[in-house]
Amino acid sequence: MSLESRITRAVWRAASEDWERFAEVDVAIVGAGPAGLTAAKYAAQGGLRVLVLERRLSFGGGIGGGGMLLHKVVL
Repeated sequence: MSLESRITRAVWRAASEDWERFAEVDVAIVGAGPAGLTAAKYAAQGGLRVLVLERRLSFGGGIGGGGMLLHKVVL
């Protein structure tokens, strides 16, 4: 077996183990915006195993622009 094949198998094995562990949760929250992160915080503090899923590479949703209001033309 080539080195590349061994590395690929190791990566797949590690990823599979991660996904199996992710599946063993009490609650899954979709969206890592302010509401999702708050819900996750309180669920975790309550002793639940929490998984937060976010489609972007960053979390927080629109929290950075939370104090900005959009002009009525934009809406």
